[in-house]
Amino acid sequence: MSWTLLASPVAGAAGSHPFPLTNDAISHIVLTPNGSTRVGLVNHLLPGLHTELGRVSVGPWGAKLEAVDDSLGILSAQVLADPNADPRSEKYELKPRIGESSEVILLRHGDVISFSKYAARLTCRWTASEVQVNSSAADALAAEPADVNGDEEIPEEETEDENLDNTVVAGSTTQTKSPPPQLSNQPSVVVQETPTAARFKMVAEYANTPEDTSNHSEPTQPTPSPKGSDQAETRAEYFSTAHTGESQNKPPKKVANSGRELRVLSNAVATAHSDKSAAGLDDPSDNVSPHQSKSSPRVEIPTRLSRKRASSAVEYAPERGNEPLSRPSKRTKQTISSDCDTQDSRMSNIVVETSRKPAAKGKKRLSEVSEASEATPPRSQRSSQRSNTMTTAEPYEGPTPRVAFSHSAITPNSQGMKFLKKHKGAIVESINEKCNILCVRPGTLTKTMKLLESIARGIPIVTDKWLLDSAKAGHFLALHDYQPSVPNQEEDWKFELGKVWGKPQAPFQGYTIHFTPELRKSYADFKEIEHVCKAVGAKVVTKKPSKNDNLIVLAKEDRDKEAEKLMQDGTTCYSKDLLTNSILRGEVDLDSDEFMIKPEAPAAATTTTANQTKRKGRRKS
Repeated sequence: MSWTLLASPVAGAAGSHPFPLTNDAISHIVLTPNGSTRVGLVNHLLPGLHTELGRVSVGPWGAKLEAVDDSLGILSAQVLADPNADPRSEKYELKPRIGESSEVILLRHGDVISFSKYAARLTCRWTASEVQVNSSAADALAAEPADVNGDEEIPEEETEDENLDNTVVAGSTTQTKSPPPQLSNQPSVVVQETPTAARFKMVAEYANTPEDTSNHSEPTQPTPSPKGSDQAETRAEYFSTAHTGESQNKPPKKVANSGRELRVLSNAVATAHSDKSAAGLDDPSDNVSPHQSKSSPRVEIPTRLSRKRASSAVEYAPERGNEPLSRPSKRTKQTISSDCDTQDSRMSNIVVETSRKPAAKGKKRLSEVSEASEATPPRSQRSSQRSNTMTTAEPYEGPTPRVAFSHSAITPNSQGMKFLKKHKGAIVESINEKCNILCVRPGTLTKTMKLLESIARGIPIVTDKWLLDSAKAGHFLALHDYQPSVPNQEEDWKFELGKVWGKPQAPFQGYTIHFTPELRKSYADFKEIEHVCKAVGAKVVTKKPSKNDNLIVLAKEDRDKEAEKLMQDGTTCYSKDLLTNSILRGEVDLDSDEFMIKPEAPAAATTTTANQTKRKGRRKS
């Protein structure tokens, strides 16, 4: 396909000049220095010579127009063809490029591009490329034989819809007309029934003449031959109980790996021989026909080829030349006491004997399976066991929970909060409001006043998981399973949470704690500090205390004037971490210099004294 822009001074004027557009390239709409149209297209823009009005890009998507210097008007060919349409209202105005933003439009066949400052017009034309396809199917069609059924070929009509994208490809193609496939006239043939078990058996060959079975007595044990028994043995014949439409006298094809080959034993049945001997019958060789002398066959079916009933042991019959026989006898042929010993009567007397040994093996396997199932419960039972473990967890024993929260992740409208209120629990904002449980965020601890006061008062501290699991269980759970685990902070702060968890701590019992004014200003609410100090047994004083052995002065580590004076007088000052870490550890160590504030160097003190002396001297003068 190819795109072309026809330039003319006015729309539809004669003598239009075509400008073909290059595929996968950008063409520039410029003002031409010479010519009647004044508007043309170039592939390479010359800044000093050309004034660019727009750009046209051609690609697989089509032709794309972009305004550069001034607005461009695009009028559709459908509007031009409609006499009732107003071109001024139907014209689309394409805005020029502003900064890095630009507006583009895809052109269609017949669109007319107009300019606001010039009378020239550009008409868009699209030409479809023709494709010639040479096919060798015509020669093959001429040499193709006639239809098998004699039906005359009827050319099919083209019913395919037109392409909605208006993309037309003109081409000359030759299609090979072939008749539809015809169904076979052969009737359906049942090859073989799909049996649940192999059914091939072997029975003795019977006489085809009905006269042989007319005059005979009860079947008796045949007289064993002395040495030629192998030669006189009746020949076995295969037959199948599956209905195949073929004669039963024809031997079927041998099935590979069937493992169910049946053999006929020509020896007499012991039960028939014993019954006839007791009745005093004569020698069967004198009054029995050749057909009657044939022994009643015993059909033996080996065990099925499956893992559950496969037999690993194989017995051999030494009198048959070590031919393999299966161990259990599935079916036996019993003697017939009737006047008509025919093939139907013999087949109807085949009884099935159930082997007990495979059944015993099956029971053994079932017991093993039951033991394994008891050892490993199914998934549903395991999930129920997990749910039972959650619901049967140790319940909470104590007063009604009054819970305070410190840096907790539980929101006020969460399920945990709803569960707490539903089960008569209370939410308190302060530890002093008879709080008995503190919930914190799992994984970390923050030295808040609630945390320190809870440790001092022996209030159990649990993670948010306690409240969430209690809501799932439907009742409050025991607290000791939800103690926070903070090994990193225990190492940094040199304490063990398990030693102070749930136990009241009073390491400052009998001590008086004085906070310097600078340190008191650093606390947002100093009253909370006073509550913490009272909880650990200390007395708080704000005025300058007198020297005594049980006085502890807490000050800022820098720029604390009162601390500097006290240290000059020989009073030891400590940082505020002495209070918090001693509560966490459950003991106070005033001899350690871990939290002791060291005084400034003597040189700095001398310089300060000298400066004060100079100031005093100047005042005297």
